Amino acid sequence: MSKYNSFRQSRFTYFFVASLLLTLVVYILRGIGTLSFIPGGLILILIALSIITGLIYAIDKTKRF
Repeated sequence: MSKYNSFRQSRFTYFFVASLLLTLVVYILRGIGTLSFIPGGLILILIALSIITGLIYAIDKTKRF
């Protein structure tokens, strides 16, 4: 088995990292007061998106082939 296969990056990796970073940035900026006009429902949607993409990433990561 080659080393390349064990460290391969899937597209779910990028979606997960991007959604997690976006959620953290929006959450922190809303807490500081810079983005205070954003409703709490949008924060919940971003958190749910991060969790869902994290689960998909974890399932994809455990595939053997």
